[in-house]
Amino acid sequence: MAETAGGLLAHVAADEIVQIAQKLVRIDSVNPPGAEQKVARAIVDLLESEGIAAEIQDVEPGRPNALGIVGDPKGRPSLVLCAHTDTVPFGDLTQWKHAPLDADIEDGRLWGRGATDDKGNLAAMISALIGIQRAGIRLSSPVVLAAVCDEEVSHKGIHAFLKHEWSNASMALVGEWSSATRAILGYRGALVVEVIVHGRGAHGSRPEYGVNAIDKMVERVLPCLRETPLEYESTELFEQRHPTFNLGIIEGGTKVNMVPDRCRALLDIRIMPGQSPQDVFKQLSEALDALQEQEDDLSVDVKLCSATDPFLTPEDTLLVEHLAASIETVTKTKPSFFGKSSTCDANILSKELRIPVAVYGPGNPSTHGPNEYVDIPDLVDSACVLYEFTRRVCTEQAQH
Repeated sequence: MAETAGGLLAHVAADEIVQIAQKLVRIDSVNPPGAEQKVARAIVDLLESEGIAAEIQDVEPGRPNALGIVGDPKGRPSLVLCAHTDTVPFGDLTQWKHAPLDADIEDGRLWGRGATDDKGNLAAMISALIGIQRAGIRLSSPVVLAAVCDEEVSHKGIHAFLKHEWSNASMALVGEWSSATRAILGYRGALVVEVIVHGRGAHGSRPEYGVNAIDKMVERVLPCLRETPLEYESTELFEQRHPTFNLGIIEGGTKVNMVPDRCRALLDIRIMPGQSPQDVFKQLSEALDALQEQEDDLSVDVKLCSATDPFLTPEDTLLVEHLAASIETVTKTKPSFFGKSSTCDANILSKELRIPVAVYGPGNPSTHGPNEYVDIPDLVDSACVLYEFTRRVCTEQAQH
């Protein structure tokens, strides 16, 4: 941990940052079913105990967001710090070295569900705001903390936050793991597509009298979709520099001695920045229309079930410049940037608010599996970076 004098650790001790993370990890907020009320209340109580204005924003019964603001609550925020309060389920408990809600400390790491995704990030953001408050820094524009529910399933929390007046910010930083010396400038987009092939039933001993919907799906429809050319621009920020196509679910048939008259597939298609989910879906639909025109016995229905736009924030934005300078100031390391293949609440903030968005925070790829953890130096350094970043943005940048 390398921090300049007068930074966060002058106001919030490293042990306190860790204790905040432990407190959050010990509160069960597994989604599904989704029960973020206790963790939201704990966050609001902690902020209010520091004199920070905070409130509960109801999203659904028992599923609120926790919001806080440092600075003039009536002013337009320069910055939103956003992270999520829900976690994925524990999985097989026998595979855990430490119980997922114990928040044990061992080998310089905090262990537990949410340690990286996303309660370590929440703890770093909360600590940064507490540091700003304790230091008495006069902000030219407010900073908002949005601790939102339901990121792991339907993103209901972030959509509810977008209706709140505090969401009207100039830029946003979303807490997901990157490590203290790296930042994420883009995420791929996603579309989930349902495809249903209709066949014609017959006795299994006389398949020539029927139309096998499973055969049509596997031999004709799926290859057509996979082979449809999609225009995109590759970028070196991403490890996967092209769209990907995953057949996640396929089901069909009623009985082994019957020709299946229906086959259903769900496809997870990931797209690159610059592509539109709606445009990609249109291309795929047109390809299937053309295929059906060629084959009289082929009948296909296709539906767009969900769509998430990709985003990529340029390095020359003020957001990235301040973040890079803050990382280098605290860690004495020149930061690196990358893109992630998945999606998160940052995709939604980028699309709906049309503001610069980046993603940053402590953690590692132990998310969603047993023995999730966060390295304590990474947690503390990230909190210090967020403090420095917030100070720079909200004192050096007036509203713009």
